[in-house]
Amino acid sequence: MRKQKTLLAFQAVKQLLRLDAENPDSHRCLIKFFHKLGSMPAPLTDAEKLVWSVLEAERPSISQLQEKTLSEANKVFLGKHEESLMHIVVVAEMLYTLEHTKKLEAVKLIEDSCNKVMPMNGALGPVLA
Repeated sequence: MRKQKTLLAFQAVKQLLRLDAENPDSHRCLIKFFHKLGSMPAPLTDAEKLVWSVLEAERPSISQLQEKTLSEANKVFLGKHEESLMHIVVVAEMLYTLEHTKKLEAVKLIEDSCNKVMPMNGALGPVLA
């Protein structure tokens, strides 16, 4: 959100999710958007309060976040896509974005996924990074 156009950014995130909610880039945008919101100061003006009330009302409509923290939503996304290296990389990136203390865990997540044996055209072989 370069120019603090919060509702416009939220509209773009919702559109991304409508187009392809399982895309790793959609997940990245969703997590980064709500993480940025969480780090913003409390609204002071009436306009800011109105924007926050709209966002609070709309958040439950996003199925990926219903009654979940961002970390929980990230884990659920990983559970759905644990066989895709692209998805795992995004989950690891978001894990580190949400909690910088989990850098080693994020790196291990990627390393472990690269060492898995995956079926390739009926044959087993390592995932090449």
